[in-house]
Amino acid sequence: MLAKWKPYLFDVAFQRYVVRLAFPDLTATSYLLLTDKTTAAPTEGLNQKFKITIDDKKRKGVSVSSSLSDEDLSVKLIRRIPVDIECDLICNTKVGDD
Repeated sequence: MLAKWKPYLFDVAFQRYVVRLAFPDLTATSYLLLTDKTTAAPTEGLNQKFKITIDDKKRKGVSVSSSLSDEDLSVKLIRRIPVDIECDLICNTKVGDD
């Protein structure tokens, strides 16, 4: 496992663990959602239509521009990467077994 992905995979594994405890009769499938760097955005400056905001309680959010169009969203820029195998490995490894 690449070290840079370890915190994200541990986070997903923990979330899956919690969901499975809360809903033992359901199946939970885990994914990482990542930017597809092989795909070009359909419009120039698309990233500028999404602004990170922080409120007075230091909570983060996203403000979406009113100029966001259907064309802006016409191309999938995010890939869904399945990580169940990695989550199983994390959940079935004893602490200290790196």
